[in-house]
Order: sequence, then structure tokens, then C-alpha cells
Amino acid sequence: MNDQKRRLDFREAMSKVQALVAIVLVLAGVDALFTRLVLKHTSPVVGGALLIFGLLQVPALLKVWRSRSDASAPDRAMSLGTQMPTPTAPPANEFSMTALEHGLVIAQYGYKLANKLIGLFVTASFSAIGLELLFIHRFIPARPEGGLKIFAWASLILGGYGIISGIRSLLFPKPIIVVAEKGLTLNIAGMGRKGMTIPWSAIKSIKLTRMPSSSGGRLDALSLVLDPSFPLPRLFSYAALANKGELVIPMSTLNESPEKIYEKIHAAWSQYQPLS
Repeated sequence: MNDQKRRLDFREAMSKVQALVAIVLVLAGVDALFTRLVLKHTSPVVGGALLIFGLLQVPALLKVWRSRSDASAPDRAMSLGTQMPTPTAPPANEFSMTALEHGLVIAQYGYKLANKLIGLFVTASFSAIGLELLFIHRFIPARPEGGLKIFAWASLILGGYGIISGIRSLLFPKPIIVVAEKGLTLNIAGMGRKGMTIPWSAIKSIKLTRMPSSSGGRLDALSLVLDPSFPLPRLFSYAALANKGELVIPMSTLNESPEKIYEKIHAAWSQYQPLS
């Protein structure tokens, strides 16, 4: 078991190193081709090669992270150095469970890797725009004034924060939804805020629904109707689109199908809600 744990730890460490190398190569290629902030004297051929080689790492990383997310709960528990708990009575529904800070964890879901990469690219683009307007002036010679200068600084600062957050989410992924014996933990408020655990007893109903998207279509979402007495932070309410005690959580960006997430959450709620 110790040998297997060491192999899992080594594979995870190597995937993080590979992700870091890919990010560095992509940023170096973008700088050599466009921004010319650090690699001022690098030829476009070398810049293009760096960018392409960095992007070629993405399929391998996708395969590694997908296999890691599909790993069984015992493997994840072993990689964390925990022992699988032995409940006093068998659960009504059959789950793979691990003991973590949330109690007996049944499942956890995070953002899709593709969404993380898209977010990182978008924020890096905003940061590059800010750098171009304020310092580089390769494509836009005129210096920004007034509102454009404010926009340039905002792009640079918010883009830099987004790059740091994006790299952190790639190297140290954090679950967005944690289904556990104690309740449902949601990490959706953002800006580094701690997630909130909703006890099963505070959830009155769960259903799979649809919500309008910014593009005019409709997205799969999870609807939770909470007990009116359950306190809900204001920022959390905005993030979850709360309305009259109902939380509507978009699920199209999570790394599992909405149907499977709903089935797992509903089964856990049906099992543990009468006991909480």
C-alpha cells in the first residue's frame, strides 16, 4: 500500500511539474511573438515553437487529470494518506467513501480542465492588453489617457490576478461541490472565500433544472430549496443565484455530467437527511 501511495504521489507531482512547464512555455511563446516584454530579441520562429510545444502538453495533461478524476475513492484516500472508514452499519445506498474534513465524503466535483484553460487564456489576454497599452506600445503606439488608461490598469491588475488564480487552480485543484455525510459543501463564492456546508436537514428539496445563459440558451443547473431559517451569506447568495430560499447552481462547467452529480447528491440527501 505504501509503494502504491508513493507511485500515486509521484504521478501527481509529475503532472503538476508538466503543467507548470507547459504554462511557462505558452507564456514565453506569447511574449516572444506579441508582448516582447522579456524575450525582446527572440525570433518569431523560436516564439512559435515555444508556444506550440507548450500547447502540445495539454492533451497529455487532460488525459492524466481525467484518469485522476476517474480514480476510485480508495485510491484518492490512499493518496491523501487516509484510511477508509468502516461504518457501524452499512449505508442504505452503496457509495465509495473517504474520510476527510467534511466527515464521510461520498463524492466531490470541480471545474473542467478545459474551462480552467479557457479562463487562464482570457485573463492572460486582458493582462497582455493592459501591458500593451501602458508599457509596450508595439501595436498601439499612442499612450492611453482618461478612461482608456483606467481600463488598461484594470485589465493589467485583474488579468494578473486571474493568471495567478488560474495557475493555482490548475496545480492545486479545489472541489466546487463536496457531497459528504454531514451535508453538501459548496465552494462557489469565489475570491478566496471559504465554502459553506449546508446540512442535509436544511435542504427541503433537490431537483435538476434549467437556467438561462448569457448566450440566450439554457444550462443544466442544480436547484436546492433550503429551510427558511437557514442563514445564507449575501455574497454566497449572489454566486448561487439565490431567490426566496432556492439556490440555483450552474453545472455545465463541472467535471461530471449534471445527471450523475444530481443522482449522487439526491441519493446522499435521501439517505442522510432523516438522520441529521
